Amino acid sequence: MKCILMIPASGISTQVALVTRNTIKELDPRAKVLFYSVDFPGFFRNRNLPEISDKYTPGKQGRSFFTRLFRLHRMLSHRKGYREQLVLFQENVRLLPWIFFFTRKKPVLVHVVVTLNKNLSFWETLLCRLFSRPVLLNDRLLCTTLRRHNVPTYFTGNLPADVLRPVALTFLPGSKTTLAFIPREKAFSEDIDAFLDLVLQLDKDGDMYYLLALPRGADIDSALPQLEKRGWFFRHSLEGDIIDGYLWNGSSYVNLTRFLAEAMEQADRVLSTDELRVLQATGLGKRSVFLSPGDTGSAVTLLNNNGLLLEHHRNYIHRFGKRGAVQKLAGYLLTGVVEESYPPLTSHHLREAEARKAD
Repeated sequence: MKCILMIPASGISTQVALVTRNTIKELDPRAKVLFYSVDFPGFFRNRNLPEISDKYTPGKQGRSFFTRLFRLHRMLSHRKGYREQLVLFQENVRLLPWIFFFTRKKPVLVHVVVTLNKNLSFWETLLCRLFSRPVLLNDRLLCTTLRRHNVPTYFTGNLPADVLRPVALTFLPGSKTTLAFIPREKAFSEDIDAFLDLVLQLDKDGDMYYLLALPRGADIDSALPQLEKRGWFFRHSLEGDIIDGYLWNGSSYVNLTRFLAEAMEQADRVLSTDELRVLQATGLGKRSVFLSPGDTGSAVTLLNNNGLLLEHHRNYIHRFGKRGAVQKLAGYLLTGVVEESYPPLTSHHLREAEARKAD
């Protein structure tokens, strides 16, 4: 029976680890998957998932690197003899040598890239080469760079896109092209200004359906006085719970929704100031563009030129891949093989591999 201990960082890495665990259990129900949370002890246990953890709850001072290192030593040092595979879901590779020293095992590093221009320093590359087993990541360019430095690296595909789980609902764009705007959660006011300026530059023929996905916790009411000074006014929508309302300025209007995954799934094009959302939209097969709030000119050029936008889209797809990466990752953790160009692993393939091993 396969036993896997996952050590994810908080944020997107935890989401990828949870989706990977579910995929592993679908492929092989006998597999045993455990979790250990360095940052938030009890996080997985509270969700009825098996977690190795003490009852220590860190306070404001308790999440320092050395406190986490002490807890990591206390929990992992006695697991040296355990026949389990360690899988580290981290963007920061500083824990790699410590895990090796505590357990005498090299963990598999799942490096979830969430930026468009990710690079590793010399020391980070050295840590990956010395203290990790294969490095699995979702950036083909970074994968090629690490291979040139003799780091065993495999490209999985678009891991961030696999955490999106849109529900069945439908927006009503008619025959218009749908353009979804995805702002940053912590810079909503700044981003909405940039998006609305862009609408006035793009909306000349009225052939676009605009969706603005409101981040969690965003309060549109607090932004209305500022928007009204710029000529944008809020009205309620007749589309019920799907659309919160819309902003209009003359003949231009932008629909507001809180269904982020659904907006990305149903859009033809996605424009975002958040690099992670650009990666996720690329994994969904959407023509995605990153918008820098201080420079909207390049985004306007791309959106107004279908040829350039298609070439840009193909480059992103080749570099970051499409969704389905979690099945490749689960396949590697179960069989030890990553086939970058093969279709995703199924339970049928897993049974065939076990039969060949038995023979």
